[in-house]
Amino acid sequence: IILDQENKNKAELIALELKQSSDELTSSCRNFIATGDSIWEKKYWNVINVREGKTENESGKKIYFINRIKELNLPANEFAMLKGALDTSNKLAVTEIKAMNAAKNQIDKSISGKLVFDEKYNKLKEQIISSILGFTNQLNNRYKQSNSYHMLRGYNYIKVILIFALAILIIAAASIFLLKGRII
Repeated sequence: IILDQENKNKAELIALELKQSSDELTSSCRNFIATGDSIWEKKYWNVINVREGKTENESGKKIYFINRIKELNLPANEFAMLKGALDTSNKLAVTEIKAMNAAKNQIDKSISGKLVFDEKYNKLKEQIISSILGFTNQLNNRYKQSNSYHMLRGYNYIKVILIFALAILIIAAASIFLLKGRII
């Protein structure tokens, strides 16, 4: 699939937004558990609502995050990586909501803290980063291949033009030589 700079930028922005929203969810959840301050819970739900298309995103649109990914018309392998990162982030959200509910309902804070600080949670966070990095690597490789293809094609056109120009020069020189002989 041919990739231009604008589409590449859009895809990179979506990947960055996914990473940032995942990090915001983690941070807001952990801060809520640590402080009990409802501002963190509000920030958490704002991110969820934007990703679910219930609240306007930064560009003023209400669109479910997966649909934003689909709009990019990515190759299947790249789409799978971004979707995998989103799915993993959504799995973490289930855990984060349980942890916040436990903290809110005055259940032992060590339980809610363990949910979002344990090894399983951290491995899922690493999976998100790994999927996003894999996506950006594949995207960059495709972009390089696309540019190489277009450059090679451009060079081939230049070669054809130069060959025609050379042929015209040879024909012109031969014509001048032949006409010069007739005029004298």
